[in-house]
Amino acid sequence: MIYMACALYCEAESLINLLNLKKDKEFNRVQVFSNENVTLFIAGVGVLASAISASDFFACIDCKNPITDWDIFVNIGVCGCAKYTENIGDIFICNKITDGTSGKTYYPDIIYRHTFKEGELVSFPHIIDKAFSEKAFLYDMEASGLYVSASRFFKVHNMFFIKIVSDYGVPEGVTPEKIKSLIAARSESICEWILKISKYGVKKDCIFTEEEKAYIEQNLAFFKLSETMKYEARQLYTYCKLKKGEFKETVTGFIEKNGIKVSSRKEGKVRFEELRRAIIE
Repeated sequence: MIYMACALYCEAESLINLLNLKKDKEFNRVQVFSNENVTLFIAGVGVLASAISASDFFACIDCKNPITDWDIFVNIGVCGCAKYTENIGDIFICNKITDGTSGKTYYPDIIYRHTFKEGELVSFPHIIDKAFSEKAFLYDMEASGLYVSASRFFKVHNMFFIKIVSDYGVPEGVTPEKIKSLIAARSESICEWILKISKYGVKKDCIFTEEEKAYIEQNLAFFKLSETMKYEARQLYTYCKLKKGEFKETVTGFIEKNGIKVSSRKEGKVRFEELRRAIIE
């Protein structure tokens, strides 16, 4: 199942029409629209409001039809942008989300290929002025709240935050009609990508063979990684496998080519960072 969240109905309307979603009258605390494969809900405006709405909605869903590792979550909406080098209407998938109040930062695990731009986003609890917006690249009012709530139910690699640039820090000109128009013109390409990745339909670990899983465990021990670094390593190997169709040859080749030996956790962290850059770049 694909779960979508929009802060406002005007952000959701074109998606509802495109996907032929019907209003689900079983829910009365939030507006919900669904079909056999997609469920969309209106989360409301504001970090706290969206977090509460999402938590209530997912808890209700999880009781009726438990959310699985196969399901995905997508937040779609507009955002402000501090850089005039970007165009109004540009589509971004967020690779870093920061809560503008607490300063906490979250990293969506983007492992699938896409044609969108990538960028960092900051979520504020209120509308901000142009001067303050320059502290961020992209900014909205709900993503960090939705991330916290959704991460209790979804795997990080199945959570996506897609934003369309609507303004450069002057939100007064962003009307419901403008929002509807911006998303309507791009909803087809966004939905096409979402439906495509949903067909992968596999748990993250299932892309590896048993032999590859064993190699990963040996490799984590070789680099003497902490638990946090082990998680990052598994993310990296998943990315490499999906991008290249393999990862074992790449990792082994890097170790052998550079004659890497690890005698301490500190050295392992440094060497692993070198491997990460080699794979990503």
